[in-house]
Amino acid sequence: MATDNGDQINPFIKKDTVNLSQLSILKIFRIFRVFRLAKVLRRLKAIRSIANGISKSINNILYTIVLLFIFIIIYVLLGMSLLNDIEDMNDFLNALYTVFQTLSLENWNVILAIYYPYSPWIVIIYLISWIFIGNFILFNLFLSILLDSFNDKNDVRLK
Repeated sequence: MATDNGDQINPFIKKDTVNLSQLSILKIFRIFRVFRLAKVLRRLKAIRSIANGISKSINNILYTIVLLFIFIIIYVLLGMSLLNDIEDMNDFLNALYTVFQTLSLENWNVILAIYYPYSPWIVIIYLISWIFIGNFILFNLFLSILLDSFNDKNDVRLK
């Protein structure tokens, strides 16, 4: 049987099921590609050692994440109390968004430019202290925990 656009259709199979089965075959090939990648990654010793180091430091990383959330909440509440005349700092979720945006250093200079006319010195001290504590101290703490887990593994190998 031929249709108007020249396709031949089997009368026992609907056209929608043909497309669906073709898509499922493509998904199976994608799954095989992922398994092949996992097989290659298993053989690489460097990737295995990185995965082992990260898995050994999971508990300590969780404590660091909890500490980070505590500092985020402290700075949200501090911003809400010090900068309460700024519209974004009146509500908890907007203040949380602003603190997280400053933590990630994404457009923190725009935040500084917007908040600067309200109270310049308070805004400067608030943002610079959060950037210093959030990025430099807590991020370095996170990295030191990861590096310490790799050093523990190397010490075992030396003994």
